[in-house]
Amino acid sequence: AEPMPELGVNQKISAASTIATAARDMRAAFDELDSYNTPIQNVYPPMVKIKTAITNITVRIAASGMALGNEVITLTQNGSNDVYGAFAPVFVAITTLRSLLQTGLSVPMSAIASQNNVTRDKLTINFGDLVRRLNTLNTTLDTLSKGLAAARSISGSSPTVTVSISNLNKFVTPVMYTDVKDALLAIKATLGSTINIATELIGNIADADDFISTISSAAMDEMDIVGGNDLMFDEEMVNIGASIGLAVTDMVNQLYTPQTDIFFTNQSDLESISTYNTSMKPTLTALNTTLNSVYNYTGLFTNYTVTLNGSIASTASIDNLFKTEFCPVIVAQISSLLASGPYATFCYKKYSDLLTNQFSITSYDQVECKDIEKTRLYVLQQMADLIVRMIIYDVENLTDAISVCIKLSDGSHCMTAMSIHYTTLAGTVRGKMAYLEEYTVQETGFTLQRLSLCVTSAKYAQVIAVEGFRVDMASCDISGANAV
Repeated sequence: AEPMPELGVNQKISAASTIATAARDMRAAFDELDSYNTPIQNVYPPMVKIKTAITNITVRIAASGMALGNEVITLTQNGSNDVYGAFAPVFVAITTLRSLLQTGLSVPMSAIASQNNVTRDKLTINFGDLVRRLNTLNTTLDTLSKGLAAARSISGSSPTVTVSISNLNKFVTPVMYTDVKDALLAIKATLGSTINIATELIGNIADADDFISTISSAAMDEMDIVGGNDLMFDEEMVNIGASIGLAVTDMVNQLYTPQTDIFFTNQSDLESISTYNTSMKPTLTALNTTLNSVYNYTGLFTNYTVTLNGSIASTASIDNLFKTEFCPVIVAQISSLLASGPYATFCYKKYSDLLTNQFSITSYDQVECKDIEKTRLYVLQQMADLIVRMIIYDVENLTDAISVCIKLSDGSHCMTAMSIHYTTLAGTVRGKMAYLEEYTVQETGFTLQRLSLCVTSAKYAQVIAVEGFRVDMASCDISGANAV
């Protein structure tokens, strides 16, 4: 059963029930203030600092406010006839909460102000309103306690004497009860603003925490894409180098070497031709040296990838671009949320996805640069294949031509005539092999320049885009939807 409604006197006072109900409502509001302690996932120091500060504020105000509500409820159930003794805990609770609001929250309030003064100023105004409501409650309770004490005083000295309704009506008016009830409900109403300020900030902290998780994941995902693409690019470059070298060695192994094997088999016949040693053999020796001294194209392209990975087109460079250019704008977005200005949520919803998507745009531009250059290098590989084919034209009929001389009874004139042509062809083979080497070496240098140019252009395009976000976000913080 509900306790007898009393207010420090031995008499049932019906108005005490309405005061108790108001006190419960007020206590529930203070309890609600402590129900928004959402955990955060990321240890970003400014965010943790603000979260700790607002949690400290709400928890302490809630505890003190609920204690006040409990004391008022206890007062409505106190029939001790010790009026001032019954009211004293309530006054102590009011003083405690008032002191907390006035001076007891300076440390967490300073922490909040370190990010921005908007929330601190809103809380300062709200705390002032709460203090005024507490002063009103203190005044109305003081007036009521004095009336009740006077009624108790004229009712006799016995500690258990019943204070008559007529004595109460002499000193306590209905308005006194109503004033206490209204003061309690005014505190509850003002606390609604406290809850709104706290929930807005805590909601913004939650958004900031989610933004950090989302954009960090986006950045790491894109870096994984860039890193994976770079690895494939490096592997493809080595493959292109190997393919160019293989085109030459395949030509030697499949076309030239079988022909020289025939020469070895017919060496005695060749040596019997008087002009072979002086006219044709030196040419064949030189040609053999040229075709068997294949440049290390695989090593060339491997070194190219090493140089590339130390250039602006490297994965590390893109990682640095993300950190250098994106981080300040990300911090600005988080700071806007933590400042909890009037447009913070709107600006966050407007720009957070755009900023997150910029990572994929940036990585796409970087990847595209290498895809374009890869296509160009395939053309280099095709050109190398064409040069090798031209070399094949110079040596593919070598055995057939010289074999004609062997069949003659005196092949010396034939061998001399053949050597004139093959001396020239051997020279062209050396020239083509040298050209292939020189051109490929040059192109690997040029491709690095082209790739670096493309990446540099893409980089500064993203710098412009990100800087645009920074400027627009700052304008949004000031003007909201009206920002240009």
